[in-house]
Formats: sequence, structure tokens, C-alpha cells
Amino acid sequence: MHIPFYTADVFTNATFGGAQVAVVTESDQLSDQQMQQIAQELNLWSTVFLNHEDSQNTYSLRMFTPEKEIDFGSHATLAAAQVLASTGKAKVSDASSPIIFRHKTGDIDVHVTRQQDDYLATFSLTTQPVVDNYVPSNEELASLLSIDSKMIGIKDFKPLLVANKGVYIVVPIYYREQLEAAVFDRAAWNHSLAPNTLAQQIILFSPQTEQPGADFHLRLLSPTGYSATPPPIGSAIPAFSAYLCAHDHIQKGTYSFIAERGSSNTRRSLLHVEVDNKGSDQLTIRIGGTGVVVCEGNMRLS
Repeated sequence: MHIPFYTADVFTNATFGGAQVAVVTESDQLSDQQMQQIAQELNLWSTVFLNHEDSQNTYSLRMFTPEKEIDFGSHATLAAAQVLASTGKAKVSDASSPIIFRHKTGDIDVHVTRQQDDYLATFSLTTQPVVDNYVPSNEELASLLSIDSKMIGIKDFKPLLVANKGVYIVVPIYYREQLEAAVFDRAAWNHSLAPNTLAQQIILFSPQTEQPGADFHLRLLSPTGYSATPPPIGSAIPAFSAYLCAHDHIQKGTYSFIAERGSSNTRRSLLHVEVDNKGSDQLTIRIGGTGVVVCEGNMRLS
């Protein structure tokens, strides 16, 4: 049996930038075990498996990392839309065309717009995050990040805890160079307040960016890894958006920003985000970006 697949770089308009995702467009004959094995074989951040349903431009979608199946990922969802649009498997007009992905957690409508040689894909989601002040002290955070405590904190921003399909500690660091130099220290983590917060990841951010026009530079660290290669940040955008909206100086109404991940040397991503910030517990978030289909191939299964 031969299984066709593609790879796409998303949140970029340049090959070898952004986040790498594999997309298997026909997976109806694959078992759960085979999907996991394919994700392990391709060894990218995530591999998406699609099945075309009866309705036009409607697909069931499952995504796997090399270790396990996951419920959702912004980069993986947009990669699926980019592949379907670029290969003509989904019908996309010059106006915005919807592609419906049926995740385990519900349907996601991705709107794809042709922009000359590129496709801009955007989707929205609604979430009810919980934001709390219960975080380690700046000294503890500095210790577990292996940086100077004076580097933590930006005017009008402070570390906060955000629970939103995962629990994050969000840490502002003014200088991007210090953010990039941070190294996770497990021993310091274990001796701090951090494990009591049930946080699974740390979002580091800086207002200093490499790319002109970007508003924030983001990086993820985790007790389970992510200390060397910058991981995709798409899944953390809802939590980061909630963090921003928890601060009084952030614009009410529709607040827009561009989040940068990585650099020109480490697969830079640019995520375009709009947040409907109405001062309530519920946020509607729109996440978008361009992408490039890089590879097309077949995997032979014995």
C-alpha cells in the first residue's frame, strides 16, 4: 500500500521557514497504530491525517506528534488547508473559501484566500481562559530559566498563569537576546513553586523582534523538552492572547498583533492574530498565516 503525503512550511512565505508539518491527504485505510508509526517515521513536529467527507471541502482531521496523538494545533490545521488549496484538492476562489476540518474537539472552519502565488489561511476559535497571579517569584523564574532576575518584567506586563487547554506560565523578558539565551533548569523547577501551578509549558515573550512589523517575539520552554529547537507556538497563542487581554492597557474591542517565533537562522514564523477583547471571560481569536508546500511523496507500507 502506498500512502501519498506532503510537507508544508507554515506561518511563512519562504521555503525552509516557519513550522514543518506533514499532511497525509488520504488516511481512511490507516489504523491508529499506522498513523502513529508514520508520524514517528517522518519525525516532524506534527503529522496531519485527513479524510474527505461527503460534503465539499469538509475533512475529518487527526494530528500526531512523533510521541502521541494531540487534539489541536494551529500550525497543523493551517498546513492541512495550505496543502489542500495548493494542490487543488479543495476548491478555493480568489474570495475567501471555507475548508471545514472536523477535529475530535469540534469543527474548525479555515478560510483560505488566494493572494497571487500564496494562500492566506485563517481560522477563529472561542475560548474561556482562566488567568491567575499564582506564579513563582521573579527570582525563582530566573533560576529555572538560567537568566538574571533583572531581565524579567516589562513595563505594564508581569508574569501570570494562564489555563487554556493546558496551563502556561507567561513570562515577559525585555531583551530578545536574553529570551533566546534562557535554558530550562529542571532542578530549579522542582524546587520552585512552579510544579504546584500545574503548568506544563512556559511562554517567554519580548517586545523586541527581529522582523520589522512583528509585535512580540515568543518562545516556548517545557519541563518535558523544548530547550534547544524552537517549537511551534500556534497552540500557545490562545493562552498568550488571554494573557495580553488580562492587562488594562491592552486595547478593548479588536486587538491585533503579529507574533514572531524563531529567527532568520532558525525557521522564523509570523502568526497574525486578532482578538475580540470585550473585557469578558470569553475571547474570540482569529489566527492566520501563509505557507509553502515543500515536498510531495509516497510512503510504502508493507
